[in-house]
Amino acid sequence: MENIDLTKISSIEDVDFAIYDWLDKELNLSCNTKDGFKKTPVVWVTPERAYQVKQNKEFRDSSGTLNVPLMTIERTNIVKDVKNNGTYFTNLPSGENNRHIISKRINQKKTSEFANADYKKQYGIVQFARPKKNQKIVYEFKSMLLPVYATFTYSINIFTLYQQQMNELVQPFLSKTGSTRYFIVERDGYKYECFIEGNIETKNNINDMGLEERRYISTITLKVLANLISDGANQEDSVIKTFENAVELKIPRENVIIEEKKQPKIPQQILGGSFAQQVSSNVAIKKIFLIGGGDSQNYSVRHGLNTRDMYVSVREATGDLAQVTVGITYDSLDQITVDMGEPVASGSHVLTIIG
Repeated sequence: MENIDLTKISSIEDVDFAIYDWLDKELNLSCNTKDGFKKTPVVWVTPERAYQVKQNKEFRDSSGTLNVPLMTIERTNIVKDVKNNGTYFTNLPSGENNRHIISKRINQKKTSEFANADYKKQYGIVQFARPKKNQKIVYEFKSMLLPVYATFTYSINIFTLYQQQMNELVQPFLSKTGSTRYFIVERDGYKYECFIEGNIETKNNINDMGLEERRYISTITLKVLANLISDGANQEDSVIKTFENAVELKIPRENVIIEEKKQPKIPQQILGGSFAQQVSSNVAIKKIFLIGGGDSQNYSVRHGLNTRDMYVSVREATGDLAQVTVGITYDSLDQITVDMGEPVASGSHVLTIIG
């Protein structure tokens, strides 16, 4: 398949060049002259005659008259006909809707990243061979502006001195396309449909008996259905855009960054036993426990701080909340034993550990 650079847009100039190249290079017409069988030059008609006289001196003689045989091309008309809309008939408003998808492929990198993240979140590891089908597939799309079709009219004028030269140059226009009048021209990967008008107009002056030089002139008309993309040099938006589909919807939540520190609420009912029950924890720095219950005066507390560098205090849970003197034994880095001296009621004292 031929690689086409899609960044090159189809413009009016491309259509002009396509017609000129078709006539000059593809048809490549020649005829018999006084110097032998030679190629007939092709000239694009422009209003800058002074520039042409200076730059293309081979087309004119010393007096400035055009050397014949010669062929000229001129674009005479451009029509935007709603009856010839080409492939796209529906009118779409300008903007994002005035585009069509030209390519679609899977973004392997981002798709695998989503699959790895989901598998690790569910199982804790990343595994390449997954029994579960990945539902989060990221596609990369490319879209471009819709083409707008217009009909171009070109006039090809053939100038010769002799009837034989005119016959040799006109005949390919009749026979090249076979029994139809249709052919294709191409420029930068864009193809344009062309139609040769069946009527070839002649403007000879052979009947004029004046002093003017005798010439044979024939005019051939071409109709070209061409597609134009974008506003050309005035296009502000990109002709081709790349975007990806959404595979996951996330709604952000508001989080409180600063809040007041509140005293932990001590529950009224706790389970008794030789082990204390943790009431609250402040990010593993300050921990509060309720102790009491049972027949033993020793109460083991697992604080989980994994250190012996800590501050320990015991106070009454009710009444004047006065601190009491107790004995502390460090059983391990995450457990201590509190000796109350005598059994105390369940939940009657609060143990605070700051580590």
